[in-house]
Amino acid sequence: MPETMLYPQPVRLMATLLNLSPAQAFLAGRAAAFTYRRGPHLTPPHQIDGLVPEYERRLCEQLGLTCRKHVVSQRETGRATLEALLAEHAPLLLVVGHETLALHALHNDVAIVQTPTTREEHPWHEVEARWWDGLYAGTFYAVDWQPVQVEWSALLRKALVANAHDMLVCSGWWYGVDGIEFWSEDVVRWQEEPQWALSAATMSRQIETEALLWRRTLADALDEHADVLGNSARLISALDEVCERWQHIAAMLADAAATADPQALVRLSAPLLRLAHAESRFWSRIVDTYGMGI
Repeated sequence: MPETMLYPQPVRLMATLLNLSPAQAFLAGRAAAFTYRRGPHLTPPHQIDGLVPEYERRLCEQLGLTCRKHVVSQRETGRATLEALLAEHAPLLLVVGHETLALHALHNDVAIVQTPTTREEHPWHEVEARWWDGLYAGTFYAVDWQPVQVEWSALLRKALVANAHDMLVCSGWWYGVDGIEFWSEDVVRWQEEPQWALSAATMSRQIETEALLWRRTLADALDEHADVLGNSARLISALDEVCERWQHIAAMLADAAATADPQALVRLSAPLLRLAHAESRFWSRIVDTYGMGI
């Protein structure tokens, strides 16, 4: 059984930098999501993700911090962009999407280097010398820092409703509840591709490692803020069903990968559809509790 990460790596780093609890950073950033991807250029060819894209920017904007995004694909361009941002005295810089360093930040000339397993702090010039080759390619988020002062009850309720809206409102086959429904339809066609067992095995490990695709994390965060949210026990009860279904899906994916039996893919379709319905019920309950409907 793989070791479970309680909170996603970007959430843990942002919580440290912004002096928040991981639960506050997770809920305020509207972090819980679902994305389904497929394509011959992907390895494995089918992928899922439970963390919202551009989480860092969404969290900063939710907290009232100005956040500017800069995407660079070449080292020379990235270095020029970085030097310009530092000349503006941007006190916080995030670099995301890096193959070697999944996430690092620059704060008061100290680089915080976060990999999937470690977190280190180094003087900025040491990081420049050590990780030069890939350091400047990726996505930069320059944040105009100011102390975070918010009324957490109102902010978290608003963020939860917005998170529910993201999951429930159709934005394409690949996203939210619609993405899970599309996955349930697409999974029976996996057998047409040679690497489908790798997809199943990778997804199973990911669900287990990432706290049931961060649904268990969401439950823990709701429980931690029960005093300011109210009605969270009712929500956690609905989320428990979602977590149970994610656990079941992980087990079925592992079995499909181990047996390489195409019929195991057919058997996955209905449980995935039931998972989509459970997710829909949970997020609808969020809206009913805090948002008076969408």
